[in-house]
Amino acid sequence: MIWPKNRQNEILIGLADGKVRVCTLKNNSSSNLFSTESFVVSLASSPDGKYLLSGHLDGVIYKFNFENSNLQKMIVHSSIPYCLAWGNDILAAGNDYKVVFYNDIGTKLQNFDYSTDDKLKEFTVVR
Repeated sequence: MIWPKNRQNEILIGLADGKVRVCTLKNNSSSNLFSTESFVVSLASSPDGKYLLSGHLDGVIYKFNFENSNLQKMIVHSSIPYCLAWGNDILAAGNDYKVVFYNDIGTKLQNFDYSTDDKLKEFTVVR
């Protein structure tokens, strides 16, 4: 679930059936924003609130444009992207002990591999 900037009356929810729904608070209703074939595990919005990222169980990260309703398969991440955040760049991490930064068009910028750290567990949350 996420509450994107500049969308004060909407909460976005990712579902197990691959759908992302928009819940409108003013009239207590919801509708499908888009649908995919894979379980939604994470959501993140762009800093300006114009785009939504959704991470899925198959490792795919989709980018949705709120202005024109365009859905784009943007990234195929190396693991399930349980952690997804969008600041200056996009951060994705999961159960393969890797933290990867991408730019806003999906090009990999930097990769941190923590697989040799025996004290580390998988990444599940980003703040």
